[in-house]
Amino acid sequence: MNKVPGLLMVTLCVIGMSTVAYAAPVTDAHKQCVSNAIRAGAAAHGNASALLDAYNRYFDGERMAALAARSDWGKLNSKQKRQWVEAARSFVINQVVPSIQKYAGSPIRYLRAVTQGGTVSVVGVVGGNTVTWRLINGQCRFLDVSVSGIGSISDFVRSGMVSKERQSSR
Repeated sequence: MNKVPGLLMVTLCVIGMSTVAYAAPVTDAHKQCVSNAIRAGAAAHGNASALLDAYNRYFDGERMAALAARSDWGKLNSKQKRQWVEAARSFVINQVVPSIQKYAGSPIRYLRAVTQGGTVSVVGVVGGNTVTWRLINGQCRFLDVSVSGIGSISDFVRSGMVSKERQSSR
């Protein structure tokens, strides 16, 4: 019987130390951020300078690369980190932007915003796809974008970099 209060205390401590996530309605600022980023990417398509400007304005390349590299990030030297940052930038500009062209004029039905730690994940439906835009909380800067059933930028970047590393080690 004495074990119950101890277990309760351990459970409360674990819950208290864990990162709490909570869902809320999507704010107008988040809606505007997502819409503006999509419009900027679509407008810049085909213009290398404008694409780079839009990427630098709306994406945090280093944090995206660190997210993609996961626990390997801390083991990488500065040259390797730059390669991951470049891979993230290249993927967004060469793969993501052409894909959003067809959705630039589509309405977005926003479902929820989930705040956890220093990020907020805005979930919505565009063109029949459920999309999660992961932003730095308080900023209009993306860390990742994922499309349900397809994948996320960080997963594609990681897959490409791991594949390159395997090929170069042969």
